[in-house]
Amino acid sequence: MTDKRQCNLWLSTIFSIYKTLNIMRIITLSILVLTISSQVFAQDAYQLFRADVQYIYRHQLPANEVTSPLLGIRVGESPCQTTYESVLPDFLNDALDCGVRVPAFPGSEICREGAMTRLNLQSDEDPLWLELQTDAPVGTQWLAAITSDSVFAQVTAVESAEFLGLTDSVKTIEFYSRDEQGNLTPIYDSAPLRISKNYGLIKGVFLHWLGTDLGGIELVGMSEPEVGIQNPDRASIFNLSVGDEFHWSTINTEIFPEGGFEHTYTEEQAILTEQYWTTGNEERIYVFTKDVKTYFVGPESATDTLYEAGVQDIVRINWDQHAWLDAQPGTLIDEESQVVVLNNPSLCDLPAKQLGNELFLFDEECIGLVIDLGPGDFFYEGLAGPFFANVFILGFQYRVLEYARLQNGTGCGTPFDFIVSTDDPVGDIPLQAWPNPASEVLNLSCPAESGLFEYQIMNGHGQILRETTDIQFPVSIDLADLPAGVYWVTITNSDGQLRSRVPFVKQ
Repeated sequence: MTDKRQCNLWLSTIFSIYKTLNIMRIITLSILVLTISSQVFAQDAYQLFRADVQYIYRHQLPANEVTSPLLGIRVGESPCQTTYESVLPDFLNDALDCGVRVPAFPGSEICREGAMTRLNLQSDEDPLWLELQTDAPVGTQWLAAITSDSVFAQVTAVESAEFLGLTDSVKTIEFYSRDEQGNLTPIYDSAPLRISKNYGLIKGVFLHWLGTDLGGIELVGMSEPEVGIQNPDRASIFNLSVGDEFHWSTINTEIFPEGGFEHTYTEEQAILTEQYWTTGNEERIYVFTKDVKTYFVGPESATDTLYEAGVQDIVRINWDQHAWLDAQPGTLIDEESQVVVLNNPSLCDLPAKQLGNELFLFDEECIGLVIDLGPGDFFYEGLAGPFFANVFILGFQYRVLEYARLQNGTGCGTPFDFIVSTDDPVGDIPLQAWPNPASEVLNLSCPAESGLFEYQIMNGHGQILRETTDIQFPVSIDLADLPAGVYWVTITNSDGQLRSRVPFVKQ
């Protein structure tokens, strides 16, 4: 009996161990299967647009004066948000000279519900909802929009891709129509949507024209991370430092009724000397010190050339009135007024924002141009503005930023080379300066003159860089420490009277 009980005990123990091992095996296999399944089917969260990140895209549509080459979008945290209107050519009706109001490319409204993004591609009165399952795995197919043909969407690929110098996992979503036999036909020749896992939409189509293959849009900038083209706002455009230097040229033409005319050419060299806010931060005040050269051409001109030195110029920026500079590129600001245009990189390779041409409503369907009496104010990021290009009756005027040298190291263009002086620049001695251009030494001589003189070397802004008294001709001036540029050497006698002024070039 004892042996039998011991045997049964051993058998029971062995069976318990077997059951335990079997359960562990099942659990292990289950965990393994779940792990493999999660690796194969699970997807990280993808978003069409990240909250509060600004996206800027370049489109491939035909451009005219009322359209921006770039479009932007920024959505917040709210579940549903209305997007802004923009103006694009009416190419659907083959009327490229006519602009039409359309919602920004994602549609008139965007709603995000977990892994689902719904876009209203039409209006509130006549909505057309497009559903995008951004987290769906490869091969997943769903009914995306109910139209006359119905639109089906499918995730066709997930792969690594590069854009804006970034590398990320990118998901491709295709759109299809289905025939009576259930066969799917692609609506677009190329993939309509490519979505980055961490950054959002990097390539797409104009979704409010669903099914119309007009050319795509491509991401060229975003605010987080700061890569690609950026959309400058008021804070960045007017972010100047004391010591920043600007050179503007202005041409003004006035035509008189009798047939005469006068061209006025102005060159300004301006340095920012002070900046401050008014009480309540309503206005930003910039104080410039300017040297100005103005010369006149035409039968109505009464003066040849005027020089002004040390002129104070105060620029007032009304902060509230420039709120439109914070808008997205391509935004229609007023219902029948203007469009914010973000140009391609311009002066100094920095993006410029332009207040576009005034618009005139031809009829309910078409936006056209008025006679252009004020084609725009240009603002350059970090270089301030505005830079006007104004047209007026019986004449025209435009102002161009020719040169900038900022304290942050930014520089572009070529500075003006002129001497600002109220003195008569005529000298009475035949000063000879050679070689010109010079590299190391400039020689001065005046055989007919004797006695003691003083010379000064000035740059194009009239700043005295070197001054020496009690010299006699001939004399040699060491130029080794001067940077390349255009300079003037001025000779005065012992009484301080101007005797001669000669320009020279340092190589």
